[in-house]
Amino acid sequence: MFTDFNPNIYFGGDNVIFWGPLAWTVIYGLVIATFLTLIIVPVLFFITHKIKLKTRSLIGSTNNI
Repeated sequence: MFTDFNPNIYFGGDNVIFWGPLAWTVIYGLVIATFLTLIIVPVLFFITHKIKLKTRSLIGSTNNI
C-alpha cells in the first residue's frame, strides 16, 4: 500500500451479499425503534393512566354507597 499507493479497495463483489441486507436491517431497525419510542410507548402510558383513573373512580364510587 505504501510503496505504490494502491490500497486495492473496491466496492462490490462478495461483500455486497453480506453488507447490503445488514445495512437495510439496521436502517429499518432504527426507524421502528424510533417509532416505538416516540409514539407507541407514550400512547400506552396514556391509555394505562386513563384505565387506572377510571377503575379508581368506579371503585371509589361503590365504596361510598
